[in-house]
Amino acid sequence: MPVPTLDTSRWEQMVSVFESMLQHRRAHPTSRSEELYYDLLLKYYRRPLLRKEEKKPVVAHCLLLPTELFVAMDVIPLHMEGSAQAVLPSLKNYEESFNATKGMGFPPEICSAHRAQIALFGRGWFPRVDAVVWSHQICDGSIKTGELYKNLWQIPGHFVDRAYALTEDGVQYYAEELEGLVHFLEDVAGHTLDKARLSEVMDYARRTVQVHREIYELRKAVPCPLPNRRGLQLQNIQWLYIGTPEGLAYHETVLQETREMVERKQGPVPGEKHRLLSLFPPPSHDLKILDWMEREHGAVIAGDPYSAHWGDLEWDDARPYVTLARKGHASPMSRAMHNPPEEGTVADIVEDAIKFKAQGAIYWAHVGCRNACALIRTIKDALREQVGIPTVVVEMDILDPSVVTDADMKDKLEGFFETLSDAG
Repeated sequence: MPVPTLDTSRWEQMVSVFESMLQHRRAHPTSRSEELYYDLLLKYYRRPLLRKEEKKPVVAHCLLLPTELFVAMDVIPLHMEGSAQAVLPSLKNYEESFNATKGMGFPPEICSAHRAQIALFGRGWFPRVDAVVWSHQICDGSIKTGELYKNLWQIPGHFVDRAYALTEDGVQYYAEELEGLVHFLEDVAGHTLDKARLSEVMDYARRTVQVHREIYELRKAVPCPLPNRRGLQLQNIQWLYIGTPEGLAYHETVLQETREMVERKQGPVPGEKHRLLSLFPPPSHDLKILDWMEREHGAVIAGDPYSAHWGDLEWDDARPYVTLARKGHASPMSRAMHNPPEEGTVADIVEDAIKFKAQGAIYWAHVGCRNACALIRTIKDALREQVGIPTVVVEMDILDPSVVTDADMKDKLEGFFETLSDAG
């Protein structure tokens, strides 16, 4: 397959969409954190287009690799899964993108988040990338897609391995892999890692994690102090900005707003009716369904353990790679998809259902994710038997709106809300 021809017009269109969204937020303010969120998205996705001006390499990377190391190495990071979930919903070019992937010979059974990335890379719609780093954390497809990008664009690439379970040997092994990643980044960037800079970045990351924990603790309040989208937005900013002062400032802004709501005993949903757990990500192409839940049914996402429930984490400033390895195992999404489920995600979900006073749970069943869907029965049984609450399984696709329609998802949810009302 020949090297694609670079065409950043779609990326530039996405940046223009974020510019318009930010202008709209400023003209019609809701909260400071909402405006700040779109400001940070705009800056992040504009930055790869400024590669020549900044004179820094762009390094694409997959989900859950520690952003702190890219920040400390002073390269321009490009989160591949985040980018796919930014471009397609912004431009609504789903059919064009998935047809492009199909035309390259990839079957539709592949996760749509990976199919979207393949289209962006395979058609040259990404900005120019100088290197790519990939792993196998959560998504098996990341192994092949990262290798594909490396070969397709003929750029340097590096694979980071990680043990499945949290053990001392596994942590040490992953720490050594992360140190190897730094050596690779040093070759790409043309300079060595500044240890003082890494220490500074690690402190920002530590403080961000602590603030995120405090926000999640405050979400136990009745009524729930956060709108349904905010948990996903926090996760997204962590993906893109953890280890930076901008990422910490965003979290601190959300924390301040959340405290104020709790003190006033207010929530974004007047007359909160249904308190829910949200399990696994809702469809990126239809996040307005979360607003519809609030507006039409008084349904609030009190807890979302998949994106917010941190595990225990020992922070050792003297051993940054070990700390990042432990953080990799303790982070919410990683806990949900690694280790035996009874020791991680099932225990987290049951705990949150009780502490957040959930009346029911929504399981967003992404049909393209075998890993997540394999847990449905286990989690439904645990919530029913240990907490006594029902779970609705909403079949959907994370990024492909042609799989399940908005109307079908709403019909399923409306029936669930009726059941909760009858039971309550």
